[in-house]
Amino acid sequence: MRFWPAIGAAVLAIAVPAVAAPLPLVSCELTAAEGRVEVRASCGTLAVPVDWDAADREDNETIELAVAVVPALAEQPLPDPLVVIAGGPGQAASEFFAASRAAFSLILRERDVVLVDQRGTGQSAPLHCESVDALGPLGPTVGDDADWIEAWIAATVACLDELDHDPRYFTTSVAVRDLEAVRAALGYESLNLYGISYGTRVAQHYLRRHPARVRSVILDGAVPPTLALGLEIAPASQAALEALFERCRADAACEAAYPQLASEFWALLERLEEMPSEVTFDH
Repeated sequence: MRFWPAIGAAVLAIAVPAVAAPLPLVSCELTAAEGRVEVRASCGTLAVPVDWDAADREDNETIELAVAVVPALAEQPLPDPLVVIAGGPGQAASEFFAASRAAFSLILRERDVVLVDQRGTGQSAPLHCESVDALGPLGPTVGDDADWIEAWIAATVACLDELDHDPRYFTTSVAVRDLEAVRAALGYESLNLYGISYGTRVAQHYLRRHPARVRSVILDGAVPPTLALGLEIAPASQAALEALFERCRADAACEAAYPQLASEFWALLERLEEMPSEVTFDH
């Protein structure tokens, strides 16, 4: 998200959501695809306590939430906007929407879209660690599994010392309190929630805590509260790969074209572990 210079006047401090002051907005552009996609919007920032339970303490620090409203095409839009909640966790709502705006074109005919970069993402006190970034998206490229695990553990421990804020206050329940503060500051009586992947968990939590403020909910790839998010990714991915090999063996055309698909795949991985290949590609 890129803010225009006037955004400095849009910072407000609040104590609790119920008494949030109006949130002024200024013209801005949301960007995606390294600036190749631009969406006009109105943006502002809202200062909220890092620790909501200590909001009345003078020494309680605050963070600024990045908020954007993409206006509806209608001259008189419906009073309840759509709030888009991104997934990850870790993706910023502003970045997700800018890249996916076409999917919301029908909704934008008559409803505003509200975007709040969840704390820890986008421009809302992002949580970034050089120690983790240095590993790259796939972690260490050399060494055995034990080395790979140890490298991630060391980077994670170092990350805790690099963060600007205590990660205990960057949870789903705290993000829901932030969202309610934004709703109050923007003056909306009720919201329509759209959550994708991890964002569905935020939507469910907000609905449970503030049912009177929710008109409708869209769960796109629901993540139930009982699911330990992330633990199932590796075994599920392995099961999908094995199922692909089995489908090929059961299909005459595939079996004829790739009679040794599974063995060739594992052999390729072994060769790459012994002699990694370097390739260049567009991000």
